[in-house]
Amino acid sequence: MSTEKLFVFGCYRFFVTQHLLMEGDRPLRIGSRAREILAMLLERAGEIVPKEALMRRVWPSTCVEDGTLRVHMVALRSALKKDRSVLRYIETVTGIGYRFVAPLEVQWASAERGAADLDRHPLSRIVEYLEKNNVLVALDNGSRVIAPSVWAATLREMSGQN
Repeated sequence: MSTEKLFVFGCYRFFVTQHLLMEGDRPLRIGSRAREILAMLLERAGEIVPKEALMRRVWPSTCVEDGTLRVHMVALRSALKKDRSVLRYIETVTGIGYRFVAPLEVQWASAERGAADLDRHPLSRIVEYLEKNNVLVALDNGSRVIAPSVWAATLREMSGQN
């Protein structure tokens, strides 16, 4: 069984290899760019990470402006605001970059742990029931029917587990 690095802060856990952010026992849905920004800030916790370094990592072959980075930082901060016990996780260093400032613990966990946590997500259990019982789900006031396999694929896509 392989192990993977895990960052723990507030009520969150971030599985490095899987780029999976968990809030308690449920996966937290954030965009892939926000996850990549978070990964770099966690790896360099306490250090000022220059904006240019973040942009090179998140958009390696694309030229982007500071505004693009700011948009993803707002999304990341918004997702992390659910934990009221810590006032802030990420500090802006005006004109330079960002710094992860919250208490952070590094742990090692089995690589399968993140996927196991995903299986405990309530929506995942619903999908499992739908698949097991071959239930079709009607959406949009009955105008569309979704097969269980599509629900499962959608859940995996939403959680970043493709």
